[in-house]
Order: sequence, then structure tokens, then C-alpha cells
Amino acid sequence: MTRSRKSDADQDTFLSSERAAPRWVKREERLSYSAPVVVSVGEREVAGELEDVSNGGAFINTHRVVPVDSAVSLELAMPDGEKIHIDGNVVWTRRHIKGAENGVGIRFGELSDLVKNQLSKFLNEIPRPLDDAEPEPDFGFAEE
Repeated sequence: MTRSRKSDADQDTFLSSERAAPRWVKREERLSYSAPVVVSVGEREVAGELEDVSNGGAFINTHRVVPVDSAVSLELAMPDGEKIHIDGNVVWTRRHIKGAENGVGIRFGELSDLVKNQLSKFLNEIPRPLDDAEPEPDFGFAEE
């Protein structure tokens, strides 16, 4: 996968062998989270591993090829065992990239209020990375 940044940090271009021209995709904060997921494409089920997820989509590592523009349905298992069913479309693929697993980028479709709440709960349970900023040194001077 080739990834390039535009001036707006919210947008990325994803290029793959499945898409001839770059397409700008508005992105929300993606959270890294590894969990098994089932991707249904029509009557076919494809097992995968969730790599990252947001309110708007997810990236799923999978050994099976799922073509761009395929309508899919995901089944995510929350930490408490509850399952979330989300419909979406494959918007890009990653295949045959050295050092990276094959997979699909999925943009979620219209979500019901129930699914929005389930997804929000799921995202809130994912630990966030700590801020990499160095703390200000304390030299022992009191402010006056």
C-alpha cells in the first residue's frame, strides 16, 4: 500500500492494485485493536483479524481477496461478548506488500442508532496510546 498525506491531516490517499486512481477519503481517528472478525460477502464468509477501527470504517487483515466496491457485512465481537453487525463497502485493498498482511479497508454504511451506540461503546473500551510528549522538567522553582 502506498500512503501519501495531503495538507489536511484528516485525509489519506490509499492506492492499491484494485483501484486505478487515488480517492480521497475523509477519516476519523482510527484505533488499533486486534480481534477476530467475520466478513460476509453475499453468501460467502471470510475470517479476518481487525487491525484498526473508527466510527466510519475499519481495516481487516484477511487471506481472502474481497474486491473493491463489494458490499460486506461485519460481525465484531465486543470485549463483553456482545456482537455488532455492521454493513459497509470495501474501498481499498492491500495485497502482496512486503512486511504487511493482506486485507481490506471498509467504509461503514448508514448505521442505525442501536449500532451507533454499540460501536461507540466498543470504541470507548479500546485503550488509547499514551501521549508521547515529554513532561516539562521540574527544576524546583516556585512560581511567584
